[in-house]
Amino acid sequence: MVCVRSAGMVETPSIQQVFGGVARTVRTPKDALLEAAREKTLLKCMPKVVETAEIVAFVASDHASALTGAIINSSSGEISD
Repeated sequence: MVCVRSAGMVETPSIQQVFGGVARTVRTPKDALLEAAREKTLLKCMPKVVETAEIVAFVASDHASALTGAIINSSSGEISD
């Protein structure tokens, strides 16, 4: 069994809407909030849906037949504090 976990926030239209609502509530530009979220990752970006999908496609393929009992994090290296 292999688990692919998209930790953190995947860059989607829904996340854009959530950040827009939060930005209005705290009276901060949405782009500033998104940038702060990106800065909390080692790669300085949020993972994209297609990136996580490509990992799942690989894990489901014969190329990953030696993987067992693995947890794969698709998080762009999110830093949790």
